[in-house]
Amino acid sequence: MKPNTEFVPDEWNIKNSYGEIVVNKLCETNIPGLFAAGDVTDIPYKQIGIAVGQGIIAALSVVNYINRNL
Repeated sequence: MKPNTEFVPDEWNIKNSYGEIVVNKLCETNIPGLFAAGDVTDIPYKQIGIAVGQGIIAALSVVNYINRNL
């Protein structure tokens, strides 16, 4: 399976050698304010339940980011 990350420019340098977006445990990329979740990320298991949970983590992280930076 190949992640659908063609929309991410290579210049951003946020993808690994498999084309997955690299995120930390809060779904943050190395670009401040840019988050990713689900099967496009470098999480070890590509399952719907895991993607949904990661989506919730990303949404909460976005809210926290906005609250800290406004």
